[in-house]
Amino acid sequence: MSAVLAVVRRFAAAHDLLPRGSTVLAACSGGPDSVALVVLLDRLAHELGFTLVIGSVDHGLRPESAAEVEGVAALATELERPFRSRTLALQAGAGLQARARDARLAALEALAAELGADRVALGHTADDQAETVLARLLRGAGVRGLGAMAPSRRTERTLLVRPLLTCRRLDLRAHLEASGRSWVDDPSNLDPRFERVRLRQILAQLEGEDARLVEHLAHLAADARDHSQVISAAADALGSDPDVETLRAAPRAVRRVALREWASRRDVALGRAHLEALEALVLTERGAVLLPGDRQVTLEGGTLALGPGPERTRSTAPSDD
Repeated sequence: MSAVLAVVRRFAAAHDLLPRGSTVLAACSGGPDSVALVVLLDRLAHELGFTLVIGSVDHGLRPESAAEVEGVAALATELERPFRSRTLALQAGAGLQARARDARLAALEALAAELGADRVALGHTADDQAETVLARLLRGAGVRGLGAMAPSRRTERTLLVRPLLTCRRLDLRAHLEASGRSWVDDPSNLDPRFERVRLRQILAQLEGEDARLVEHLAHLAADARDHSQVISAAADALGSDPDVETLRAAPRAVRRVALREWASRRDVALGRAHLEALEALVLTERGAVLLPGDRQVTLEGGTLALGPGPERTRSTAPSDD
């Protein structure tokens, strides 16, 4: 039995990613990670008792992308799995990778609905996880942000699962080579204009200092998610509208999550500066906190109150007198 197959089996079981009786749409671009995802899930489907279907999304950004989707269709035919595809019409320009990611997810959700799949499997690896952690670290993320990609995530329309999240890219390629499988390489994965490519190059350099760096960053993400879950549960226990005394008595991490949730329930996204100002209001019980959108938080009867901000003083045009 392949070592990488055993890794995927254990990880999927630990997080209930591929339960018996489920229908899983495997997203495949024709690249090595997604081809490995399809091949591995095809093996596990027989063993674990889930139904596998295959989907591919053509972003329409490269002339050869249509042929790559045809290659995925041929793989699905060989494996005797249902296949569907979608073609997008993205335009090159600013934020291309983010726009492509969002459009691809929407297309995959539509394919899942069409094929009757209750979950979508993505081919993110431990290397992808390490790149995500590094990207968020460089943006000043807190513990919750360093949790990066979770093994599963519920969207409005489906459940996203990542069975390969503890697998290394090199191990997946070795598995494909041993199986006689081919794949295509997207040239954009070598284009330094994209942040993820630059981060990949940085990680490759840092692995010269510690060969287990990717593993360490993946473990950091898992630990961060575990800690965030514990803190979130403690914050939920404070109630949906905790009073100032309760907030003040809570541990700092719990208090901050409770404040974020309090704001989120009122459609307010708190940046770090606003969160710190709100926490200072709780601790000192003095002043008010101005928020974007001409709103402010004050204290009323020992609880936080969100209302309109103060009217701004406007200068008037001088008269002709």
